[in-house]
Amino acid sequence: MNVTGRNAWRCDPFGAAILALELVLPSGQVCTLTRERDGLLLRAFVGSLGLLGIITAITLQLQRIPCSSVNLRRRAAGCLAEVLAVLAEEAEGSDFMEAWLDGLATGPELGRGIVTSATFSAAGDTPAAAWERPDRPGRLELALVRLAGRLSRPARGPGVRVVNRFNYWRGTRRSGSATGQPRGLYAYAFWPGAAAAGYHALFPEGVQTFQAFVPRQPAREIFEQVLGYSQQHGCWPIWCIIKQHRRDPFLLSYQVDGFSLELVYPRRAQGARVLEPALQHMMDTVIEAGGRFYLAKDQLLTQAQYRQSVGAQAVDRFLELKRQYDPDTLLQSDLFQRVFQPAA
Repeated sequence: MNVTGRNAWRCDPFGAAILALELVLPSGQVCTLTRERDGLLLRAFVGSLGLLGIITAITLQLQRIPCSSVNLRRRAAGCLAEVLAVLAEEAEGSDFMEAWLDGLATGPELGRGIVTSATFSAAGDTPAAAWERPDRPGRLELALVRLAGRLSRPARGPGVRVVNRFNYWRGTRRSGSATGQPRGLYAYAFWPGAAAAGYHALFPEGVQTFQAFVPRQPAREIFEQVLGYSQQHGCWPIWCIIKQHRRDPFLLSYQVDGFSLELVYPRRAQGARVLEPALQHMMDTVIEAGGRFYLAKDQLLTQAQYRQSVGAQAVDRFLELKRQYDPDTLLQSDLFQRVFQPAA
């Protein structure tokens, strides 16, 4: 999927670290693509959604991490325009960066949030003993987290509003200053081990994610339109994140030189009739502005929408490679049938 993270504007997606791929093609042939010899083809296979071949080995060029902790800095922003401005300011001196938005804020405070930037605490090697290890929650902890999630379901709506207001208030009080002691890199980069259990207990029907990548110039206007339209139709996101990105050279690239907005909605059977049409409208708004979408977090894009967003030339080139390396279409998925094959 050629994933990205909180350092996407600085380090590009995962594919930028790949030097070579060893593949088994649908024909059974084993081949190796290298960056020096097969650069164009490698950039087509990376992010090809598992549809051109089975990857059996990857050669990566890693970067040395200077230490096991990061210093955090939080800055409050009273509206979406301020959030984007702060991200642009923090990009120069940060190693990681993202903005949390209060998706329930309206009017002149639409898009208000907290920008969190992180830099490695100090240069030099860190002893192996100093590195944290991912926690593995025990059965009792998991049981308690699941119970708390189930008991909290009735309060999800008002609870999100209270949590958002508290989070923003706390961020304004700490705005512009470091958060204290350096934070461990694992703790900063990953959710606690028990978080997934609580998440599934709180949202048993799952969530619907909308992640749009919009060029820098129209980003503010488009994100305001998307947030406003979502709220006007009673679709209130429980989680909103903005990250900064830059264009990359991969064939099916979803990144643009600009920003991404990720909105997460609780999935409810009775609300699907309202949410899905609203998201379709929001996707059309993004595509008309030159935006794109991340297929790993998409369930609704049509073949026509994807072709318009990524570009007909890129899609046609991908399908040409598909016919060349998988003429019998042995590698398929629901995503492939929805996004790359014309509707019957």
